Amino acid sequence: MPIARTAKIAAVTLLVGAISQIPASLLGALSQPWAFAGWLVLTFGALSLCDELGATRPLNRAGLIVFGICFVARTVMVVVPDPAVIVRAELTFALSSLLALQLWSAALMHRRDRPKVIGILGSLLSASGLAVLVAAHVLAAGAGYLGFAELFSALRHPDLEPHRAMVSLATITVIWSGITGVALWTRDLKGLP
Repeated sequence: MPIARTAKIAAVTLLVGAISQIPASLLGALSQPWAFAGWLVLTFGALSLCDELGATRPLNRAGLIVFGICFVARTVMVVVPDPAVIVRAELTFALSSLLALQLWSAALMHRRDRPKVIGILGSLLSASGLAVLVAAHVLAAGAGYLGFAELFSALRHPDLEPHRAMVSLATITVIWSGITGVALWTRDLKGLP
């Protein structure tokens, strides 16, 4: 069977949108419009992914709703000029991004063969990101190497920009999107329960 147009669109836009977040994260506040444009591409990919996975399934819907929180947080980062609000939006963005990836990975784990393996890998990747984020909150110095401690430090000092945390988050999203994109492109995700 040929690959559905929706699957191709989801594969490409997930990866392109996710990759666009890395340079945007490196540039910080200066690149918020770029980051927002890339996030719109990623959002289109997420919508297409949910269409391929089955938008009526509870885990896919939950992932999409949590992804909507990411979208609102990214919008706040662009629209609100207050550094304290931006830092809180970045923290919300990080948490909800990882949680959305976790929910979609859990949805893939309910399938057979390669999608199940992809779900397990995605779940491990997003769960480890969530664990580091929680560790950064509890033990700020211990999880500082990925930059997530910067997010919590920036809550106290809004003039700090948590570049490393956003790059780490973008990297996790790129890896997850790449793996999922390949599965979409090869039709591994279509037609499975």
